[in-house]
Amino acid sequence: MRKVLNIFLVICMISSIIAGCSSPAPTPAPAATTAAGTVEITTTAAPAAPATELEVVRFMTWEGETMNNAILETFEPFMAENGDIKVELEPSPLTDYGIKLQEMLAAGIAPDVFMVGNDMALNFDFEGLVLDLSAYMKDDPDFMNNFYPGTLTTYTRDGRIVGVPGLINLYGYFYNKKYFDEAGLDYPTKNWTYEDFFMYAEKLSDLETGRAGVFQKGHSPFICSLYSASKDKTPYTDTIYPVSQVHASEAFKEGVSRMAAAIRAGYVTSPTVDDANVTGNFMQGAIPMLRYGQWAADEIIRNAPDDLDWGYVPSPRVNTNAQILDAVGWCINNNTKYPDAAFKVLKYIESETYKIVLAQTPVAPPAFQPAASGYYGVLAEKGHNDLAEGLDYMLSAEIKLPVRFLDSWGAKANMFTDADWNSFITGERGVDDIQKVIIDPINEVIQDN
Repeated sequence: MRKVLNIFLVICMISSIIAGCSSPAPTPAPAATTAAGTVEITTTAAPAAPATELEVVRFMTWEGETMNNAILETFEPFMAENGDIKVELEPSPLTDYGIKLQEMLAAGIAPDVFMVGNDMALNFDFEGLVLDLSAYMKDDPDFMNNFYPGTLTTYTRDGRIVGVPGLINLYGYFYNKKYFDEAGLDYPTKNWTYEDFFMYAEKLSDLETGRAGVFQKGHSPFICSLYSASKDKTPYTDTIYPVSQVHASEAFKEGVSRMAAAIRAGYVTSPTVDDANVTGNFMQGAIPMLRYGQWAADEIIRNAPDDLDWGYVPSPRVNTNAQILDAVGWCINNNTKYPDAAFKVLKYIESETYKIVLAQTPVAPPAFQPAASGYYGVLAEKGHNDLAEGLDYMLSAEIKLPVRFLDSWGAKANMFTDADWNSFITGERGVDDIQKVIIDPINEVIQDN
């Protein structure tokens, strides 16, 4: 499910008329003489009965106009059933969305429900800006217990549920079956291994033309951690959040060394490869295997030539199924006037809106499992059960890893990997130096914070 700043806000205020316990008889108004010379008596209307206050819940997303309209349309039956709640959409462009939301929250004008990344949710909670949803979730176990395993954890801080995951971004491999057929290779399956990966990368390469068998730009320590987590459960970070230590186990260094060798040989692309229009190149048949987020599937299904025969598999394994998970979700403003209504809206998005909208635009699987039928149904309808099965396999992985640091000190830690990591993954430096160049400095940052 990668991709500055004028703040405007429409505030709808609903006035209520407060009447007394009894209504007095109408009082005659002064007589007025009409043009015909007759006298016309007017009266003052009796005060209206007290009006029920309409609870207006505003929600904000970074989605495009088409998706936003589809989301809002799903709320028509919700508002018909909940006559005292009015749902309003406040769209915002993805560019500088986080900055805009932070400023709105600081100014006290943020919407009631808003889309976030899990790192945003955790940091907003640290600043006291989002509502603790723990009581709501515990009072609704059927809702709380139906999220894919491990996904709700990424929105939990110090035991508090500070938001809920909505859509899950996963990273696997799209492959062009033509290249496998020409090389006489079996298609990969969801249980494929790293031995298969490196074999495919070599046999699908064309060194004369400079075509790598696997196009993969992402080679961060988090991605390399898939190898060691799967081999002997020694990932780069000790947990998704909060991280208390990073590690470079022997299995981690082994995985880095193997990937570096494949990159040096030209079988896998380097982290500096130009990935502009990479999905377009895949659709045109120029790439045998492509590591990418599952959201590319929607574009490929809609726009690829009819003769492109493609498939999809999760990230490979050594032993245990280990996958990277990144969750886009929702938080509730800690200063919302209507917390109960806001939670109803949030729950409806998770349980009903995604079920409808993702059947129309299958960009990502939902974290709430009962809402996944629409998403997986359209993938099956388009002839890609392999994609549906692969994503479900990843969501059900025994080991789930982060794609980045979610902790507030993450930017400081990233300075070390930004400066030096590529020299390890390209083989310019030996893996034995990872400890002193990457691991030790980052652990110092963690301890300092």
